[in-house]
Amino acid sequence: MKNILINLTFKKTYCFISAMVSRAGKRLFLLSILLIVAGCATLPPIKHEIKTRETYTATYEKFWEQANESVKGVIAEIEKADKKTGVIRTKEFKTPYEGFQYISEFADCGEPGGLYVYRDIIGYFDISISEIEENKVYLQANAHYHAPMWFGNSFKGMVVCQSRGYLEKLLFDHVHRFLCKLYNDTTIRVSRLATCSVVLP
Repeated sequence: MKNILINLTFKKTYCFISAMVSRAGKRLFLLSILLIVAGCATLPPIKHEIKTRETYTATYEKFWEQANESVKGVIAEIEKADKKTGVIRTKEFKTPYEGFQYISEFADCGEPGGLYVYRDIIGYFDISISEIEENKVYLQANAHYHAPMWFGNSFKGMVVCQSRGYLEKLLFDHVHRFLCKLYNDTTIRVSRLATCSVVLP
């Protein structure tokens, strides 16, 4: 009788422990699946080779005026413009993109992967103008982008995106076309490469 009671107690204890281990195992398994899904297929942004600088034949005064007009006209509203230092910076703007693959001709933000999402792609644009010699100016233009990443309702941080060069090219083309009209010269050259046949998008 005593042996039977011992065996029954042992079986109950074994079944209880097995059930607990089984439940814990299931929880760990489900947690592992969630972690894998949440973190899978994350693709970082790719750095693109783009044109960010150019030299132009023009006076600093004329070039500064046109650079301001071009930035306001084709990029975004200006936040800061300092003629003395030659720096112009725009206010932040939202960048269009398509679907959950975040395809944009403006920026490459990669793919957040799993259950992570980007709520927006936000950008700003800055340029620097300097006179390198008489009637010759140097223009540096850079678009900057970042994307806030979320997991459900939890903000996880900002992802720094890479420019694809769309806005930089747009600015260069507008400034170039202005200089062509200003000098009324179809042979004017920009950095010995582009001519006044530039067609704006």
